[in-house]
Amino acid sequence: MIAGLGAPVIRACGMTLLVLLGKKLKHPISPICAISLVFVASFVINPYVLFNAGFQLSYAVSFAILLGSPLISRARSHFGKGLIISVISTLASALILLFHFF
Repeated sequence: MIAGLGAPVIRACGMTLLVLLGKKLKHPISPICAISLVFVASFVINPYVLFNAGFQLSYAVSFAILLGSPLISRARSHFGKGLIISVISTLASALILLFHFF
């Protein structure tokens, strides 16, 4: 409530809730499944949220980082992991940023 219930906040809280609930119930939910379920729930509640730049950026970057996690885990140093995450985030968000903000 304090953060304003924007699309990125709903994505982060929803994913965390699903993953922790899955661990508590002894039925683990993968982060990819959690982001997919939260995406579908957000879309069902408000289909126009797809046109929100924050929604698009949040889901695109988070999904790209989740898909790139095997590459990230192979990095040996914290600097290397941070660099890989930065590159993945930049590539995932570039087209959306160019579309919305030229």
